[in-house]
Amino acid sequence: MKNLKIKKTLNFHKYCIGVNGFEFDWKLILVMISTISGIIIGSLTAKGEGSLYLNVVEVINNYLVDNEFETTYSVFIVYLLIPTVFAMILFFSGMSLIGVPTACIIPFTFSLSGSIVIYYMFDAFALKGLAYIVIMLLPYLIISLLSLMLLSIETIKMSQYLIRTISKTKRNSDYNFTLYYKNYLKNYALIIIACIIKITIDKLFVGLFTF
Repeated sequence: MKNLKIKKTLNFHKYCIGVNGFEFDWKLILVMISTISGIIIGSLTAKGEGSLYLNVVEVINNYLVDNEFETTYSVFIVYLLIPTVFAMILFFSGMSLIGVPTACIIPFTFSLSGSIVIYYMFDAFALKGLAYIVIMLLPYLIISLLSLMLLSIETIKMSQYLIRTISKTKRNSDYNFTLYYKNYLKNYALIIIACIIKITIDKLFVGLFTF
């Protein structure tokens, strides 16, 4: 009889671990669905050549053809600015009750814009555009997107923590403001790394590409 009770307790504990694992998984899945949706819709938008597509094309032409950003410093700032703005929006959204929708919108928007850029480069410049995508763009886009996805997950966690605190429901004792700040700084560092990699690649290979 005692053995039977112990067995039930162990099974229940195992079930709780499974529930906690699922709780983490749905955050990741939600962010991934938002990201993949952005890529798909961005590709479809690019094919339709709507106003968003034309605006992105104008920016690309200013950078590649007109060489509007001439110094290494200006290039670094340009590539740092957009993901930094997104990261700041995510950070403050995490400390509010709208963390979940914001955590879906940000990776969706970034992946949508990135897919439009990739589509245009390949459509306009064929194999040269493909080489530019692989060498010059993908390292920056992948690392920046990964950073924003991780930041989005932290935003959801923090927003949930606040909701549970306000509603006085059971809180996750392993999560708090300090952990939120540390994780944000750690994940945001990936954006800085992506920008450093981008300007380094630009210096090494920019001479191979003339448009």
